[in-house]
Amino acid sequence: MHTSEKIVLIVEDEPILTKLYREKFEQAGFIVEVAGNARQGVALAKRTKPDIVLLDILLPEENGLYFLQEVRTDRVLADLPVIIFSNYRNTIIEESAKRLGVSEYITKANFDPDEVVDKVKKVLNL
Repeated sequence: MHTSEKIVLIVEDEPILTKLYREKFEQAGFIVEVAGNARQGVALAKRTKPDIVLLDILLPEENGLYFLQEVRTDRVLADLPVIIFSNYRNTIIEESAKRLGVSEYITKANFDPDEVVDKVKKVLNL
């Protein structure tokens, strides 16, 4: 399957990062959906059935783990690949995310946008 048929859902509350990553993924041929918080992300995931999610941990109201818990209990979304994409590093959070089946846990500051697009392609075997 070509990237133009793949949907990436970005759950991120920083508008500048959202805009940057939306542009990068669209340039790479992905369809991009964006949610500014975990609850919106869950609703959007249920509606659009994305192929992969880029998920921030620190979000307004509920955090990224809330999103993970919700999608993992949804029959249709249970196996949805999720990449944690955050500058927040915390061993307990990382272990919880791994238990909830995240594909990768990457630190924003250590990756440029092209590397993140490459990670997504790798997880999707593109």
